[in-house]
Amino acid sequence: DIITDLSDGLYLVSNNGETWENISKGKGIGTVYCIATKGISTIFVGARDDIWRSNDRGKTWVKLGFGDTEDIIVI
Repeated sequence: DIITDLSDGLYLVSNNGETWENISKGKGIGTVYCIATKGISTIFVGARDDIWRSNDRGKTWVKLGFGDTEDIIVI
């Protein structure tokens, strides 16, 4: 499986490219700058206005926040 960012969201790509599932639609994640994974279930996303984590392959997302900073230049 691969996670990729397209203009309309994050996608989980499986079945050798046959299945493309938008895992960010309606979640408020916004513009994505980087994606990292841990194991087979956990996804971290650095977006323009926040850092997000999913522990279930993108089914649900938790906003982790930047703390007191307003922007992150490099993650």
